[in-house]
Amino acid sequence: MRDLRGMGEANLLHGRASHFTSRRFFRDAAKRYAAQHGDGNGGIVASVEFLTLTAWSPAASQQQPARRGSGQVSLREALN
Repeated sequence: MRDLRGMGEANLLHGRASHFTSRRFFRDAAKRYAAQHGDGNGGIVASVEFLTLTAWSPAASQQQPARRGSGQVSLREALN
């Protein structure tokens, strides 16, 4: 969270409410959503999209690769 807040990504709404959202709000939102996207049998139609990002940054304490050509076993021989 510290990294996200440092980038300004914790909450993009500058004028956001400083209190918890009420149960009534979520209940009313669920009713409106069901009215707009209901399937007629008491269910709702919805789609979800997930986006996963992974980042990596080298560190000085990380294991370093061996010098090129310093191997003791031929990759060609190991694969045959």
